[in-house]
Amino acid sequence: MAIRQLILFKVAGETFGVDIALVKEIVPYQDITPVPDAYDFVEGIINLRGKIVTVIDMRKRLHVKLTSYREKTTRIIILELDNKLMGMIVDVASEVVRVASESIGPPPELISDAGAGYITGVVKHNERLIVLLDLGRVLSAQEVGRLDDLIKSLYGQIDAS
Repeated sequence: MAIRQLILFKVAGETFGVDIALVKEIVPYQDITPVPDAYDFVEGIINLRGKIVTVIDMRKRLHVKLTSYREKTTRIIILELDNKLMGMIVDVASEVVRVASESIGPPPELISDAGAGYITGVVKHNERLIVLLDLGRVLSAQEVGRLDDLIKSLYGQIDAS
């Protein structure tokens, strides 16, 4: 039986999971420098120990209602996708869980528009439903390339990976 380790986080009260292998670290929310002409879900960039990291707002990306915001629990999950660092602003990064791959079901057919293209599956864990996200779809390679070009043009030839 194959086991997957997931990092769980919440956005607008919903629990999501991503594969732990993609997560580099989780940092407290910090000031973010806006990037002009970026996608509306891109909050901006941060400097993480000398590396420029593009940060996206998962509430905006998943098209959920923006309510009370930037609580003490707000975190930025730093991920590595295709050798590039990316940050996701989430309401709470809660825990690491282990689930059997066999327990992961397909997404429901009638799924809300909020992130339907990013959802790879659903798993029930300790009486909770966890929605699994495909982070490669959350920010496509084309979008990452455009963001890298934009950041380099604004901030010079820095290491934007």
